Amino acid sequence: MNPDYADVFHSRGTIYWLHLDNPELARADFNSELKIHDKKIELNFEDGESYKARAFVHSWYFKNNEKAIEDYTMVLLFQPNDTYTRMQRSSLYKELGKVGEALGDIDLVVSYYSDLIVKNAGDTGSLGKRAQIFVEIKRYSDALADYTSLIKLEPEYTEHYEQRAKVNSLLNKPLDAIADYTALIKIDPNNFRNYRNRAEIFLKLKKYPEALADLDIGIKLRPKDAFNFIARGDVYKAMDKNLLAMADYIEANNLDPKNFALTDYVRIEDLTTQEERDFYNSKFLERYSKAIVKEPKVISHYKVRAEFYALDAKTYSKAIEDYTKILEIEPSNENAVDEKLRLLLELKKLPEAVVFLNKILEVNSENEPLFNKRNNCLKELKRYPEIIEHLTAKIIKEHDIEGNLHERAAIYKEMRNFYKAKDDYKAILQIYDLRISNEPGDADLYFSRAEFLEKYFRNHELALRDFTKAVHLVPQKVKFLEARAKYYESCCNYKSAIEEYTKIIQICPKNVVYLNSRARLYTFIWDFSSAINDYNLIIQLEPKNLDTYVERGIIYRYWNKPELAKADFKKVLDFHDAKIAANPKDASAYAGRMRFLYYPMNAYEEAGRDYLKVQELNPSNSLGYFEKSLEKLVPKLAKKILDSNPKDADEYVHRAEAYLKFKKYAEALADYDKVISLDPNNISVLENRAELLQKIGKQDAAKAEYLQILKMVDDKIKNLDDEIYCELYGSISHDFDAYLYDQRARICQKLNKIPEAFVDYAKAIECASNSYMTYCDRGELNLKENRFQDAIADFTKALELMPMYPLASHNRALVLMKLNKPQEALEDFDRAIIVYVHSGGWYQNRSLAYRALGKIKEADADLATANKLLSEE
Repeated sequence: MNPDYADVFHSRGTIYWLHLDNPELARADFNSELKIHDKKIELNFEDGESYKARAFVHSWYFKNNEKAIEDYTMVLLFQPNDTYTRMQRSSLYKELGKVGEALGDIDLVVSYYSDLIVKNAGDTGSLGKRAQIFVEIKRYSDALADYTSLIKLEPEYTEHYEQRAKVNSLLNKPLDAIADYTALIKIDPNNFRNYRNRAEIFLKLKKYPEALADLDIGIKLRPKDAFNFIARGDVYKAMDKNLLAMADYIEANNLDPKNFALTDYVRIEDLTTQEERDFYNSKFLERYSKAIVKEPKVISHYKVRAEFYALDAKTYSKAIEDYTKILEIEPSNENAVDEKLRLLLELKKLPEAVVFLNKILEVNSENEPLFNKRNNCLKELKRYPEIIEHLTAKIIKEHDIEGNLHERAAIYKEMRNFYKAKDDYKAILQIYDLRISNEPGDADLYFSRAEFLEKYFRNHELALRDFTKAVHLVPQKVKFLEARAKYYESCCNYKSAIEEYTKIIQICPKNVVYLNSRARLYTFIWDFSSAINDYNLIIQLEPKNLDTYVERGIIYRYWNKPELAKADFKKVLDFHDAKIAANPKDASAYAGRMRFLYYPMNAYEEAGRDYLKVQELNPSNSLGYFEKSLEKLVPKLAKKILDSNPKDADEYVHRAEAYLKFKKYAEALADYDKVISLDPNNISVLENRAELLQKIGKQDAAKAEYLQILKMVDDKIKNLDDEIYCELYGSISHDFDAYLYDQRARICQKLNKIPEAFVDYAKAIECASNSYMTYCDRGELNLKENRFQDAIADFTKALELMPMYPLASHNRALVLMKLNKPQEALEDFDRAIIVYVHSGGWYQNRSLAYRALGKIKEADADLATANKLLSEE
């Protein structure tokens, strides 16, 4: 190979670029080509061909139109009448947006040919080239004139008629175009393309018989041309003769399946009659069935027919037969395996699917996706021992031991063999221990073990130990610090959690997620100043985040800075107002403003007006807490139940709550009965029904209900295994136990079994010492039993764990009032009402504290607010 030969580098570079997808080698070859052209130009400054070749490489490969234009300009300097070069430069000017320069070049070319035509009116070459340029620049009338002149000069030259016909079509002169094609056909009656082109114009004019006549002739002249059948199919389709159209499309597909995919022209969903569908199916199946008989070993024939059968659930079994045949020819065909399995699963033929997968896995036991699919089938069939056997075999072979131990443990849990599951989790823990002993400096291993200990052993102390070790090894890793922060928060150790988030924020100071988390925790400990500082930072980073203004406004309100709260809320309200102004018909915009007005603005009347607007714009929109009458709310919920799922217990619960709101107790009771019939073990609904029975005076029935609930909770507690059973529920250490004891304590209270209730509350606290709600529940019982000091201790403990818990503040205030400490009680009432402003009873109780302190004006104001809220309730 001659390294100085430019064409060789150009050809090889083109192959590298377009065919081998190797841009680096392509670039090297094109650079070599440029160097050759550079050298030639150095030797001969007026070498126009080298300039042209170099310009082409600059524009075509390197996309450097400026350099290409420079080279074309040099050519025109020496050869000003080189029209090809001038047109090339014009197109590059156009790509660069230099329209004036582009048009200037075109005008010069047109002028050049016009001068030649003036000198020689019979110059057909110049006329033809000028006509082509006129078409390119969309001067169709001028092009038409030139082609007409050409036809006068050369009346037997068919190309002129064809080009004039195209120009007539562009000028929307279909009859003139038809005349040109007719003239063409007279000159050359055996050219099938002329008939097809004329037929296409007839089709646009809706002259279907003429179009069909032309295409029939075209098909006789060229019976193997797929385009002719497509064109005739289009005519039949326009005539709504779908069967004839399909026949032609199918024939085109038979002639040229690569370029004419049948689905491009016939969509099954467009076949409106059974006759059309049957015709399509029969033709399609006939073709591939014949192909299979002719070539029984060609997989593609079976594949196409199987895909066709797979379109209809009624013929899935036939598709399975074809995929089975493919696997006989090529057992490793992955597509056939996947599709046959998919269809077996669609048909719910799980035993057959398992047999099929067993056969595949005998040959390819390492196919993890198929192994998992087989296990999923066995799970649905509840053939757990087989899954255990398969997983155990993989564990013995030391294949992904940890993953398979996890999977086996999950199966053991399905079998309710919790001790075996625990053994597998212990084995996984031993794997972690071994890895850490081998790599004691790997922080990620400590982190993973911590997560494992927390999730599967509920051992927070050991998990914290590992989280801390990970942080010690890599102090700047956010994932580790975040895990420890969340651990502290789960233990109600908010100050330590804040310290962790502070470390994270020092690492990534612009991360609003962590700033939000820290601000929330500051709020929990009543550090409003620090919370506001964080929200200020968030607003600086994301000034358009409306949620932050809402949160900051709420904190300002807690902090007793009403003007600042009002300013933040106004920003949010202005946004909603602007959204409504931009589109007054947008129901969602009114709904957004309505929710904001309802909370945190507490502007109930204004929210109600927006609700009515939402209903006006979208009557189907149901927003229950704004409904003014039962007749509006309940039918919507009832319809929702019937429309969505009449067996959805949650929907009946919602409707029961709506009935309760309007004191329709019989209807609410009926809905609770429906829920219990759907979900007999729903203790929460059983409690609600018992409370309702008590409320309507059916004490015996309520007592029986509570006794039934008590037995259900007793049974659950008897079955508890602190280390294993609670794992089934995915709960934190002993939290499920704590929940059950707390639940039983509340039921004991309902049945007036006070000593038993205290015992269960103590057990609940022993299981979950950070459960502030349990302390609050026991505090209420102590208050009811006049054990005021014990009640104070419980409410205080609840507030230590969750300082922003308003119920604990309110209830401690009640105890303080009992102890004749109205000033301390007032402080607790304030803290409760700051957080929760919707309870009329709380304002009523605070008014008593004000009155005891001689603050009559404040007491009267609270009483007025209480009466207003209670009337709305």
